[in-house]
Amino acid sequence: MLPTSYNTSKFWNLDDIFDVFSYKSSTGSVNVSEDKEKYSLEFNIAGMNKDNINISIEDGVLKVKGNVEDKEEDNSTNCHRSEFTSKSFERTFQLPEDVTDEINASAKKGILVVEIPKRKYPEKDKFKQIEIK
Repeated sequence: MLPTSYNTSKFWNLDDIFDVFSYKSSTGSVNVSEDKEKYSLEFNIAGMNKDNINISIEDGVLKVKGNVEDKEEDNSTNCHRSEFTSKSFERTFQLPEDVTDEINASAKKGILVVEIPKRKYPEKDKFKQIEIK
């Protein structure tokens, strides 16, 4: 059975469906919000730049992947301790049916913002005359 939060969100986080009990690092953690015009996803990409990030859509699924490799070893010195590690994440989301594919993404100060516009539908109670051409 899925947690209650899945029943109230249009944005299905496919990672959590298959990985409910796994450890999640802060890199790649996400905040999802919406307003009348768009959905916004904000990812923590601390230590990464836009060249380390790949965003794609296939079959209605948004995939965001990031990867930073370890610093290359310098064999000219004797390293006594090395705590640099690789960082990577992959997050997938089933997109709601009311979105367009005109997605915008920007990265600044360790935050990746992905904005997904909603389709424009006429309001239910608003009358609009349609011209025949």
